[in-house]
Amino acid sequence: MKNITKYLFFSMLLSILFYCSCNKATDYKKYFDGHEIIYPGIVNNLIAAGGNNRALLYWNPSPDPTVTKYIIYWNNKSDSLVVNATTSNPRDTVKVLIGSLSELSIYNFIVYSFDSSGNKSIPVNVNNVRIYGTYYNSTLRNRLDSGFKHSTLTIYDTIFWRRPDTVNVNTLIRYTNTSNVVTSINLGPTQNLSRLINYKVGTYVYYKSSYKPLTNSPDTFYVSKFDSLLIAK
Repeated sequence: MKNITKYLFFSMLLSILFYCSCNKATDYKKYFDGHEIIYPGIVNNLIAAGGNNRALLYWNPSPDPTVTKYIIYWNNKSDSLVVNATTSNPRDTVKVLIGSLSELSIYNFIVYSFDSSGNKSIPVNVNNVRIYGTYYNSTLRNRLDSGFKHSTLTIYDTIFWRRPDTVNVNTLIRYTNTSNVVTSINLGPTQNLSRLINYKVGTYVYYKSSYKPLTNSPDTFYVSKFDSLLIAK
């Protein structure tokens, strides 16, 4: 019985070896029409930032010199945009704006690299990109002041400001000087006071702030109207 078992085992082993020797190592290619699968190089450091009904995507290009274009997909691949590859220097930055997006929607973007033969890279994703617009703009308020100081000893009056929201970009300030000329100055987000040179006492000071929803957002949003204050003697 043992001899029969050994005989059957060796017979099966020889059959397997014979079958393998009759098949070439490249026979797998018949399943791909005789072609190998080629994956072009992928983009690096893909980042996306939402703006005013649009998104900014940017990345470092693939160093693969065979890459001729990139295709960006979103909305479950129902929308796409072709971007021609103009550089293979990984130190460069490719920037692409995608418009006509819906505010308050969350988008996922997929980027593929393609070569001239149509070979496609593995996907690179950036997810959960929020888009902004009219509603976001309506929630913005002008930066608040914390008081003012009128001086009879200097040529300027001073307005003190509260710390702004972290996404504040600027506050535009307009006032009338003693020559009845409207003067504009800017208040940066890290500044906490404004000096109005030759301010005409008894006239209103108007100010309007601007914001970005993200520091790398492609768009700046402005409060819809000016607020005002009056510096008393």
